[in-house]
Amino acid sequence: MVLRADPSRLLVSEIATAGARDAAALVKNLLRAGRDCACSRWGAGVGDMAGFLEALLTSLPPVQLSAGLAEAVKHGAIADAEYFAFLETDGAAILAKDGAALERVVQRSVEIKASLVAEDEREAGRRAILNVGHTIGHAIEATSKFEVLHGEAVAIGMVLEARLGEAMGVTKKGTAARIVQLLEQFRLPVERPDGATVDQLIEVMRGDKKVRGGEIRLAMPKEIGAMNGDKKGGWTVAVEEANLHTSITNPP
Repeated sequence: MVLRADPSRLLVSEIATAGARDAAALVKNLLRAGRDCACSRWGAGVGDMAGFLEALLTSLPPVQLSAGLAEAVKHGAIADAEYFAFLETDGAAILAKDGAALERVVQRSVEIKASLVAEDEREAGRRAILNVGHTIGHAIEATSKFEVLHGEAVAIGMVLEARLGEAMGVTKKGTAARIVQLLEQFRLPVERPDGATVDQLIEVMRGDKKVRGGEIRLAMPKEIGAMNGDKKGGWTVAVEEANLHTSITNPP
């Protein structure tokens, strides 16, 4: 089995997963060839890291850049409607690798993810909203034997989960359409691959880390920039498999 690397996911998203305390050390390791990031916590050195990542992103081929932009779309969808709107209006500049546009993308995405990780380092609360698109996305990756890039799979997952949320009445109508439009602008897929049957996807999803008592749970948007959930009730929504099956099987 050959795994298709997705370096933009690593650069824009996965670095922040190290957590607030370890982020500086990780960046220093990346920059050991010559650059030094003098920061002890996220926030203090975001600008330095953003510039470094921006330089690397400009060297990526278009398919890899698009895959990384799926995470940027996710960050806007879950936490910042203004950022999402910027991605909508400046999409052409971003794809053209305009320096100022890429700088804003990297910096804001890193800020959003780093903030959520620092707030919930033990993954026991609001950090769960970072899983938008990932429950279905991971299933798509697995059933495609990882021929679908992570960012592409998450893009499809975001769309299917937003459509399901609208059908369940927990997501504002029109949210899925805006997500679809932006993902398509970034040249990302938005529909389930032909090779992934609904039954196969649900079977993989049953093994997801958010399953509780055999119940599939998804992080679902309330609207662009806001998520369903709270500290008391948690940040995921229980989904009946019948509704999930219908939503994935019958796109609008």
